[in-house]
Amino acid sequence: EIGQSDFVPADFEVNIGMSDDCIKSPSIDLVDENGEKRGQLSIVGQVDRADIYKKDGKTYVRIIDYKTGTKHFRKEDVAYGFNLQMLLYLYCISLSETKRYGENVVPAGVLYIPVRKPEIKDAFLGDDMETKYKNTLETSFKGDGLVIDDLDVLEAMDKGITGRFVPAKLTKNGEFDKRFSKVESLEEMGSLLKKAARVSGKLASLMCSGNIEVNPYKQVASPCSYC
Repeated sequence: EIGQSDFVPADFEVNIGMSDDCIKSPSIDLVDENGEKRGQLSIVGQVDRADIYKKDGKTYVRIIDYKTGTKHFRKEDVAYGFNLQMLLYLYCISLSETKRYGENVVPAGVLYIPVRKPEIKDAFLGDDMETKYKNTLETSFKGDGLVIDDLDVLEAMDKGITGRFVPAKLTKNGEFDKRFSKVESLEEMGSLLKKAARVSGKLASLMCSGNIEVNPYKQVASPCSYC
């Protein structure tokens, strides 16, 4: 993937926070149910990998999260407080006063990349075992996530925009394959990053108000036993 990509790894395990050695987190307003500002929230975390691609005076940044398991990103989950982490990191990188990647940073996307090789199972046994396993490897490390729909930027990620490396694939008529592609316009990507920040601020405000109800998303007989 790196060999064919114009995106270049710029950072590994890059820290986001408030200290001088971090990409400084922009503050997110904490707003209560009445719309009153209660304080501010800062994001602290670490990005596994940050890749950059420079074009027309802009620096496009995508961030990578390595996963040992499977991850299926759904942008609809953001409104309910899920899948916030990577979007918040990209939000911080895009708006940080640190300017680690330059003045004109553009959020290009977030990718969740599996790092665990598939096991050799009975289905691989036989004369064509090597071919079967090679084909499985080809699809096992495909990134899930969300990327912007700029064709030049996608071409820089995945030559031919084949869907081999990123969740974007073009049909024969040049349109995005809706069954496979997870793409948004740059404007929509920016709106989603801001939504992730707003939802985080709302959740933090609820906790500051004392809302610590034992109420996990997955309903089970005993929440305490579940935790």
